[in-house]
This record gives sequence, C-alpha cells and structure tokens, in this order.
Amino acid sequence: MVCRNCARAGLAWSLAGLLLMGAGCQDATNLAGNENPPADDTQYLTLDDEAIANMRIVAERSADAERAWNLSVGPADLLPGAQTLRFVWDFGDALGSAEGATQAVTFPDDGDYHITVHAYTPAGVYLFSLTLDLKVAPGGPVANAGADVDAAGGERVCLDGSASVFPEGMTPAYAWQQIGGTAVQMAEAIGGAELCFEAPMVDADEALVFTLQVGDGASEDTVVVHLAGSPATAGLVVADAGPDQAVTAGDTVELDGRGSTVDSDARVAYRWTQTAGPQVQINGASLVVASFKAPDVADVTALEFRLSLTSGSAVGLDDMTVTVSPADDGSGDLPGGGGGPGGGGTPTDNCPDDPEKTEPGVCGCGIADTDTDDDGTPDCIDACPNDAGKVSPGLCGCGLAESDDDDDGTPNCNDGCPFDPEKTSAGACGCGVADYDADGDGVADCDDPCATSPDSDGDGTPDCADACPNDPAKTAPGACGCGVSDADADGDGAPNCSDGCPHDPAKTAPGACGCGVSDADADGDGVPNCSDACPNDPAKTAAGVCGCGVADVDADTDGVPDCHDDCTGGPDSDGDGVVDCDESCPQDPAKTAPGACGCGVSDADGDGDGTANCLDGCPTDPAKTSPGACGCGVADTDGDHDGTPDCHDGCPADPAKTVPGACGCGVADTDANHNGTADCNDPPAQGYGPETFVGAACGADPAGWSDTAANNATSAADDFAVQCLGSEHVFGTTSAATNVHSHYTGTGSGAWSTYSYTGRMMIASSSGGIGVTVLSDYPNSDAYYRLRRGPFSGGYAFHVDAHPDSNQHLQGTTTTTVTPAANAWYRFRFDVVVGATRTELRARLWTDGSAGARASWNIDCYDEKAATGARRARWASGHGQRRQVLGRSGGVGVGLRRRSATGTARWTAPIQRERSHKVLPGVCGCASLTSIPTTTT
Repeated sequence: MVCRNCARAGLAWSLAGLLLMGAGCQDATNLAGNENPPADDTQYLTLDDEAIANMRIVAERSADAERAWNLSVGPADLLPGAQTLRFVWDFGDALGSAEGATQAVTFPDDGDYHITVHAYTPAGVYLFSLTLDLKVAPGGPVANAGADVDAAGGERVCLDGSASVFPEGMTPAYAWQQIGGTAVQMAEAIGGAELCFEAPMVDADEALVFTLQVGDGASEDTVVVHLAGSPATAGLVVADAGPDQAVTAGDTVELDGRGSTVDSDARVAYRWTQTAGPQVQINGASLVVASFKAPDVADVTALEFRLSLTSGSAVGLDDMTVTVSPADDGSGDLPGGGGGPGGGGTPTDNCPDDPEKTEPGVCGCGIADTDTDDDGTPDCIDACPNDAGKVSPGLCGCGLAESDDDDDGTPNCNDGCPFDPEKTSAGACGCGVADYDADGDGVADCDDPCATSPDSDGDGTPDCADACPNDPAKTAPGACGCGVSDADADGDGAPNCSDGCPHDPAKTAPGACGCGVSDADADGDGVPNCSDACPNDPAKTAAGVCGCGVADVDADTDGVPDCHDDCTGGPDSDGDGVVDCDESCPQDPAKTAPGACGCGVSDADGDGDGTANCLDGCPTDPAKTSPGACGCGVADTDGDHDGTPDCHDGCPADPAKTVPGACGCGVADTDANHNGTADCNDPPAQGYGPETFVGAACGADPAGWSDTAANNATSAADDFAVQCLGSEHVFGTTSAATNVHSHYTGTGSGAWSTYSYTGRMMIASSSGGIGVTVLSDYPNSDAYYRLRRGPFSGGYAFHVDAHPDSNQHLQGTTTTTVTPAANAWYRFRFDVVVGATRTELRARLWTDGSAGARASWNIDCYDEKAATGARRARWASGHGQRRQVLGRSGGVGVGLRRRSATGTARWTAPIQRERSHKVLPGVCGCASLTSIPTTTT
C-alpha cells in the first residue's frame, strides 16, 4: 500500500527553494552539508510545482524471484536534474541502507515494510525525503496503468489498466486516483479497468499524473497525461512573507503576503506552510492573508513559515519567523517588561481612529476581527463566514462539507451514491449494487433472472434461456436439431443436413452426373451430357474417327474414312507409302506434313529443349534458343543483380562495380578528400584537427595560437580572435597591418615535417592580402614557406614563395592563375614533404563548389634544401578582413560551417600530419616514413 501523502505536503515548495539555495536541514545520515548558505533566502524558480509535488517512490514487482521488487525515485521526467542527485535509502532493521537512484530489493519475509529515501545535492546538501509503506505478499496482482498519453485541452482521454495481472481466482479490482496536475472529473468508470475524462483547458503545458491500484493497494502503477496548452505570459514572481513577528501564546497571528510582487499574466496561487516549531492549524493557507492561533508554550519558541507564490510556471519563495512567548500567568509580569509591548507604561494604540481596536489584528484598523462561525478565521478573509467547517466554497459550496464518505474522489455533494465507492450515480441497479451484465444480454444482473444460470456450452446464453444448452453454436434446434448446424452452404434453401449436394445450389441429390454437374441431355439421345462425348450429336456418344456431327463412313472401303480421304488412289512420288494426294510433303520421304521446319527439313531437336534445330539459335545448348548477351553455352546470369551479366562483369559479385577500378571488386573507389587518389590507396590522415571554434566565446583567443606583430615580427600581438557574425563563430583578423601572423604552437607542432594543410579562405577587400604558411621556424626565426596573394611582388594571384626573400630557391611551378575576388571562398590543399636534402611543396586552389579544379596541382615545386621549421600559421596583409577556414586531409570530413550572410569565414581545423601524402613516387620520390611521427597531436 503506497503512502501518497507522506512527503507531498511540503515537497513542492521546500524542494524548489533548496534546489536553488543549496541549503537545508542535515539528515541523520551525517553527510557533509553546505556550511555557507546564501544570506538572502528569497529565490525564484521557473519549474512546474506539480511535477515536484508528484515525486514519489515507484515500486514495481520483479519477476526475478519471490518478494523481489524494483524501487526508484520517480516519475523520472518530472524533476529536472534528478539524475545528478544523491539518494540514500533506509529499508529498516531487516535490510539496512543503500545508495543510488534505483534499488533491486528482495525482502526476507512477507509483511509491511516502511521505506525512506533521502535526497542530497552532489555537495551533500539535504533536499527532501520520500517514504513508502509497501505490502509484500507472494503471488499478488501487478498493476499496469498503460503508456503515457499526449492530449490537448477539451480532448476525451481514456486511461487503460486492462493489462494489469491478477492471480488465478482473484476478482479484478481497480482504483484510479489523480495525484498531480489540474483536477479532472473522474466520476466515469473510476472503479473499472478504464478511466475516461475530458482533458481540462490549461494556459501552459502541464503533466496530469494518475495512479492505478489493484488488489486493495497491493500493487500500484503511475501514468502521466502530457497536456498541451497555450503558454501564459511568464514573468518575475517575488514572494514576501512579511516581517518576523513576536506574539504571545493565544494570540491570533496574521500571515500577510500582500507585499509580494507578481509580474505575470497567469493566475496567482498562494500557499502558506509551516516549516519548523510546534505544529499549528493555518486558516486560509491558500489565501494571500492567512492566520493561526499561537500555541501555548512554556518558553519563548520560534515558529517558522514559508510563503510559496506561483504564477504560470514561475514560483517565488519567502520565509518568516513568529516568536511565541508564554502567556501572562496572572502575576502581571509580561515577557519583555511590564505594562505592554514597550516594556512599561501605557500600551500604544496602533488604531487611534478605531474605538474598537488598539491593534490592526487580522482584518486591519476599522474592520472588526469578527469570526461569525467561530472557525478561527475572521469573516474579512473567510469566504464562508457562516460555515465553521470551511474558509472557501470548495467543490460543494459554503454550508456543504467536502466529505467523500466512499473515498471515490467525488464529494458527497456531487455523488449520487455517496456511500458506494464504485458509483457516482444509481445506474440500472441502484447504489451499492454493481451494474454488471454477466451474460452480456443487455440486461443488468440485478434485473435478469437468468444472470446466475450456468452456461454449459459457453455460448453466452445461460442454460435457462438456451434450447440447446450443450451446443455452443445454437440456442434453438432449428431445422437440423441441436448439435447440428442449420447452415445452407449453397444457398438453395435446403440445409446441409438434408441436402445430398450441400455445395451445389442446383441439386439436392447427386442424380446421374453427381453433385456439381447437371443431368441435362442436350441432343435428346438418352445419354446425359456428362456421359455423352458428343452432347449435341444425337447419332453419336463418342467422336469416333471423324468427330462429332460427322459420320464415320468409308465409301471406297480403303480403310480411310471419307472425312480424311480426298482421293481414292494416285502416285506416291517419295515412296513413303502415302499417295501424294493424301500428304503435304509428297517429295519428302521422311514427312507427310511440314511440321515445325517445313518439307525437306528435319524437325530434330538436338539438345532436347523442345525447340527444333531449325528454329534454335543454340541447337546444342538445352538452356538457350538464342545466343543472348553471353553466347551459346554460357548462361546470361547476373549474380550481383547490377544489370550486367556475369560474362561481361569484371566484378560479378559486386553490384556497385562492373570493373575492378582503382580499389578492386567489393571496395568502392571513393575519394573522400578529393585529392585524386581513391581512399583505398590513400593512407588515412593522422595528426591534429579539426578545430571548429563553435563553442568559443566572441573575442576569445583559441588555445595553442600565438599572434605576432606586423612586418613579420616574432614579437607578440593580439590581432587574431574568434569573431561572432550572427550565428557564426569564426577565427580571423580585421587588421590592416602588413605581414601579421597567428602561429599554431600546440604541443608537438615544433616537430612536424611532412603534412597536408587544407581548408578555405576569403578576403573582404580586393586590396587585402591573405594566406597560410608551412614549415615556420617561429619563434626561433622569421622563416617559412607561404601560399598567399597580395598587392606586392608576385602579383595578385595565389602563389608560393619562401620567406625571407633571400631564401628563394624554389624550382618548378610556383604561381597559380587563381586571383581571388573579395567575399568569395577559395578552397586549398597545401602539401609539404621534408627530405634529408630537399623540401617538396605542392598546392592546389579552386573556387568553393567547383569540383572540377580539385584533380590537378596548381603548384608543384621543390627547394634543394631541407626545411628548418615545422609549424604552420595564418598570414594576412593589407586592407579588409581576412578569414580562413582550414579543413583536413585523409578522407575525413572537415566539418566546415556554412557561410554566413556577410561571407565571413571560420577556421575550423588546424594542420594534419600524415604517414605519407603520396600514393606514387612522383618526380621527387616517396617520403621517408621513418622521419614522420606516428602519434597524433
């Protein structure tokens, strides 16, 4: 039996504040708490308070063993951040304690167990506790409330618990209850397997939570209806519980929340709860102004209260303290001094214009604190001032109690059967009697004299009303009697039981021809058609030699009936024994008729395929009559179903290929990095990258990058940074200085030698310079190779040169024909191979989106010396913004971001080091693999 209210009363409010404040009471587990809670205890929370209030211990019977249960804190989707909390369980003396969000527990004995779970933040701050009273019994029922439901306001929603399991012999019993969200009218079938109701209209998305109990509470399951609404305007909610107060035992104390601030269009709800001190009865706990009677105390005692204020999805919390002093014992001595609140002399009149009051009391000066119904709540804040049992109308209105004698969720005032938990209206049988219709005849059992009669044949009709009580197919004998079907399979009006031909609508007896065949005699010769081979020839009952309708006469008695004898004699030219006038091939001794091949040609079928050789394009191939795609003797099979027969398919088992191509059958010739070499022959990239800057803050300096000052200085500068352009995060510079750099100096970059440098770059001004460098010796010296463009010697086209200029020893093609335009993207690949005595440089550039230019190198040159540097960098010069996007080689996607509306680019990946950037030796030979590190940076 689940204890629903053990923790729910204060959980929605205390949990919300503790999650944000990081403070709370220490639990008996002695976990380390937060020693420095915030001084300001007013917090704001945008969280569904119903979701927090519905947190509970979820218990589900396990099939692993007897008395085995699975326990968890849930529903899990109702508490944001619950997965980060720490849960400590207490199972009592029998099982001790455990820690974790879920627990699998096998109880040693049947009986009632009290289970507690305490929740803490990761730092050890106590948040809240939940309890569960669990009844453990063998073979009990298992509740199943069905899957969660999505619905909209006004929609009819039905919850189905019919999948619940009951032990054999137990009468199924269901009990639905709503435990969270806007209340719905659950009167319809609340005690049945199905619960239906109309979803309420709400301003914002809301979770309606229901429980289903079966077996008198032995098992329970939860289902959530996710209700969609129109969000109300959410705003700031500030709760103000008023100043702390000092009162005397017996005083009526006012809790005043009228100083709260609400900046929201949604409905405002107030809730007063007591968090510490001797328990008191709060009158008007859901009103902005509540009250209570100060309890009798022997010593000065502090009572603590919390005001929770909700509006839409916003929640505000505030606490205040009421200090209660003992009442005057008749000695005239009052706490704090004699004579009144000031400690002596004449009491102060705080209502100088009200002759009836000296203190405002609950209702304020000028308004009497009259309590007509003597319920402890003054009439000024009592919505039912003449009803001592209520301070608000509730569901039943003032003067009517909210009693629910049958605990069916419907108060007596709205319950047509207030003492029947299974009904809210009398129905067919009246209160206290279920409207069951056991025999399904449309008459409730209470009005059905046959309701308890046995149903021997299980046909749904009790024996008292069944003339064939042992025949499940009949309730009356009918034409064939009990136990025999009255079916008329052929629809001829005669039931099968008396029909000799039950499937022949034209017959009820077989007759001469049998069922399904007519006994008609079309030619009247006395033989029915079914036995007459010539049913329309009265002279014949068999076809004979000449067929039906023609007499078998042989006028010339030559043994050939007249119907086949066109002559009575004549020559036999081919000597085959058949006179010429009686055959179609008089000159072919092997034939008397042309057959398939004609006279003079044999009808032989050499391969036995049913086609004569004269018509067979493959006369010796029994599988073919024409050569087809592969020729006679070879099957036209297509093993991989690619449309090319195996005889012409170089890869007969590969549906994607008909020739091996670069990679061979079964391996695609893909070139993921568009370097002109198929992936199967192109070693994968190894090294550092990519770097996207997506998560970097605007203006941030990415790790590993060192900016240098103008004119190729090696001194530090700050020209390059992450720029935010709309939704884009990019790495670039807006500096107009000449020869500024940003060098990558990450771990291991000083040892790079052979690698590929790929990506995109763009300038925002046609007079600006942009480029990338490789094999930089920074910070040791100002030396490197660069792929660049700019308004200086070398022209405006992209080209490669060495820096400083005194290092110019490049041989081969060093200049491209690609001159960049402003705000246009240009992709590049810049490969370097450092040998013992020479350095190779290759590059290609093409307009972004132009795939055709990727296949050839724009630049192919070498330097007859070994490089001294390793790093690579970004380079810029002149006017306008320079932006570059660097990708990576090796057939792996570079992960580049899309271009923004302004055309500004991003750096998304740094250099790549590969084991080899070649698949063929080329003019310079293969790079030495021993000189290339195998670890990535």
